[in-house]
Amino acid sequence: SLTSGFNIANNITLERTFHNLMGFEENDVEDILRKIDVSDEQLPLIINDMRLWYNGYWFNPNVKNKVYNPNMTLYFANSFAKDRAYPMEMLDVNIASDYKKIKNIFNIQGHYKKYEKTLVELLENNEVTAQLTSQYTFEKDFSPSDLISLLFYMGFLTVKDYDLGAYVFAFPNYVIKKLYADFFIDSVWEQAKLPIDNAPVNHAIRTMATTGNPTLFFNEVSKVLQHFSVHDSAHFNENTLKAVIISLLHQQGFYYIHSEYETDWTYMDIFLEPIYGRKPKYEVAMELKYLAKGSKKQKETTFKEATTQLKDYLETPKFSIRPAVKSFVVVAVGNELEWREV
Repeated sequence: SLTSGFNIANNITLERTFHNLMGFEENDVEDILRKIDVSDEQLPLIINDMRLWYNGYWFNPNVKNKVYNPNMTLYFANSFAKDRAYPMEMLDVNIASDYKKIKNIFNIQGHYKKYEKTLVELLENNEVTAQLTSQYTFEKDFSPSDLISLLFYMGFLTVKDYDLGAYVFAFPNYVIKKLYADFFIDSVWEQAKLPIDNAPVNHAIRTMATTGNPTLFFNEVSKVLQHFSVHDSAHFNENTLKAVIISLLHQQGFYYIHSEYETDWTYMDIFLEPIYGRKPKYEVAMELKYLAKGSKKQKETTFKEATTQLKDYLETPKFSIRPAVKSFVVVAVGNELEWREV
């Protein structure tokens, strides 16, 4: 009987046989683009961008290919077919409505603060490790692994790897990461009991993009830092700082935000690269450092070390072909922020 216990079904979520039924393979996406007259010359560039924005779903570590979200893919193709250009908003409004689902999952049992650390870890590292919950029960507390598993089952995380009995979960693509970023920054405002208004942040980023002056943007970052409670400040670190800055940077639609951008020998904290078809005057590089409150004596040394680091990144071949990069070292001492141009 289905009413006495739903125990006659098999969970096929991770079965290799059904993996490719869950989305479009890349050759499917190429076929769709060719049918809307994307040229062979345009195809590699567009596929590369769509891979970042809409691909990334992986349900079995033994399958080589990831799959694209069909709704997002068709949204892009429909817009490109009509306008011969990328959509003004790469995030389909129907997908954007899933923001509330993420919010509801993190607020299960009213315990958002319990799971906030997981959210910050995801935004900073783009991945998190957990055991996959195969069955939920009301007889035990809802754990962080239960939360991560539910996000996976709902399509807000994907499998990245499997090792020693645990799964590594990650954002499937840039669109989903943006939903998390929006949720995180809105949660900060809500906890501070302030109205959610992203217009000043968007204006500040546009000012930085067109003039190269980041003052307004870092003022907005400072506002967020000031609203962390005394309890939060005790747990604030470089990961939290980075999560705040990345989340604020997501309040625009003309930069692709690279976290841990790979240079020749190491990784830059944040790099803002223009989305195809958008034309901000400047690209932006940032190196972030955090010092605990009361460590002001170390500030100058930290600035000096971070400046040397950033200059080394900018001298690599990857950046020699980018003449319009504005670069900044950002140091937070507790919740006090200071930045300097390099």
